[in-house]
Amino acid sequence: GDTLIVEFNLTTLPLLSADVSIPLSITGDLDEVSLSTSTITILNANWNNSSLNRVIITGLDDSVIDGDIPLKLVTGDPKSADIEYENLLASEVADVDFSNLDNDNPGFIVGPISNNLEEAGNQANFFVVLSAKPNSPVVLNISTNDSTESEVDGSYQILTFNPAEWNIPQNVYLNSVNDDIVDGDKTSTILVSVDGTSDPNFVGLDNQSVNVVTIDDDESNIIITEIDLLTSEDGDQGFFEVRLTSRPDSPVTVS
Repeated sequence: GDTLIVEFNLTTLPLLSADVSIPLSITGDLDEVSLSTSTITILNANWNNSSLNRVIITGLDDSVIDGDIPLKLVTGDPKSADIEYENLLASEVADVDFSNLDNDNPGFIVGPISNNLEEAGNQANFFVVLSAKPNSPVVLNISTNDSTESEVDGSYQILTFNPAEWNIPQNVYLNSVNDDIVDGDKTSTILVSVDGTSDPNFVGLDNQSVNVVTIDDDESNIIITEIDLLTSEDGDQGFFEVRLTSRPDSPVTVS
């Protein structure tokens, strides 16, 4: 949205109180800038007052990572009742070279986690979106640093952003993992990284991550189940079953 102001003035006062009109155009990528007028008319009274003979060129934001674009403001054959100016050729009127500076930087945004995971079984999610339009597809790899606590759903381990849908957020879904261990609530890190096959502008970007907490549902208990509690003096045996409610870190002795 920045502007470039180009000012014009004549070298001599036109005869016959004549005005001078100069056609204007832009050469280069026309999606990069807009021109305030296609013709500038320099009034006879303002022939040497450049502040009154202005053309404004405005940069257009295209959200594309295309670098700085060179452009040219081209002047055409002047038109005037003054024969000296009428006979000037376009090549005798100065053109203006300039560039539209690119303000788009490659990047991606990782949104917050929606909720905690629970070992009893549930899902959580977060979104990912690009911050600039790529020139070719961008592929993101999604992984967890602790597969014993969380897993990335198989359908969302790879996200692909095409140039046409670059700014549409995509969700990533995570599944809880039940480990049967009394280990307390655990935090795992979900890593988002750019695949090497992506648009070169995005390759090499720093990885980003989001944390998710998995709520432990395991308790340290001993369960005794009655099977046959009858014994006799004849030597009959009774039975009961002892089991743990969760996997221990070391042997458990029951007496």
